[in-house]
Amino acid sequence: MTIKDNDDMLNMIVSENVKTKEEVKTQNEQFKTVIDDISFFRDNLDEGIGFKKDFLNVIRTSSKHEIKSIFALLSIMTDGGKFNTTDFPMTDSDGKECYWIKKYGDKGGTTLRVPYFDGLSKLISGYLFGAYSINISMQGLYEEAKRG
Repeated sequence: MTIKDNDDMLNMIVSENVKTKEEVKTQNEQFKTVIDDISFFRDNLDEGIGFKKDFLNVIRTSSKHEIKSIFALLSIMTDGGKFNTTDFPMTDSDGKECYWIKKYGDKGGTTLRVPYFDGLSKLISGYLFGAYSINISMQGLYEEAKRG
């Protein structure tokens, strides 16, 4: 075999590997559970994340900054972003349960304090381990929760 033959063989192998990786990625996406504004709620779907009343309760008892943090986390997930967090909810200095979410960008990062609500642990772990594809809008989720 000549060097040219070896290069051709290597190029063929690499090309096949790329195709295989793309096929696996496509299959993985097909088997993920899609979480949207409707399927988010267990009131609508038994396999949902949380209940409308619990979500509305945390929205109604949270500060503007806390609400922005909830929706920032959901936005990160909808965009397929990466983040780090604690393994379980922590208690902040005010005695409230929350998750600390660390999102990193090219030039720095940010930390979100997301108030805990029933189902948040399930959502975070499902997303981080690739079980969920998230497609949630802030307005859609809130309006669906209010439908009761």
